[in-house]
Amino acid sequence: MWRPIASATVALSVLATGCTGLNNDDEDILRIHGSTNEGANADAKDMHIRNAFFLAGADSSQPMALYAVLVNQDTRDDQLQRISVTGGGTVQLTGPIGVPSKQPVGAQQPLAMLQGRSATGSVPVTFSFANVGDVRVQVSIKERKGPYASLTPSMSGSPTPAPNPTSPAPTTSSPSASPQG
Repeated sequence: MWRPIASATVALSVLATGCTGLNNDDEDILRIHGSTNEGANADAKDMHIRNAFFLAGADSSQPMALYAVLVNQDTRDDQLQRISVTGGGTVQLTGPIGVPSKQPVGAQQPLAMLQGRSATGSVPVTFSFANVGDVRVQVSIKERKGPYASLTPSMSGSPTPAPNPTSPAPTTSSPSASPQG
């Protein structure tokens, strides 16, 4: 009598373990690293905005840096033409920001600066792209402390070259990439 009960208990335990989401997949990035994204995310067509946040200045009179990673999954290059905010403040880009197909943009430095806004809470932001159009997202403001203390507080130039998305990109000499496998 105990043998069928023990077998059923083991079978239910194995089944329940399979439902927990635990696996041995070495490619499961969330299992290995967990999510470190504390910023806002938005998607429109093939454009993805990831980990968008404002970094507050040392005091309230300083502009806030806008960090975000832009990922264009379309086959055509796009261009971030402007960023606007609702509720007051002025956003300044270094110029139109090119968003090449299949390449992330903006991971190393701010995309823009926001002046004239309180450095608390969150800000409704509209990213305007040449091809995709407008993408709206609520972006939080982070204080310059902890993991944000070492980030660059201002822009030093356009994060990427800004090609015109309606004309072919200029050809440049560069080593060709070979597939890795």
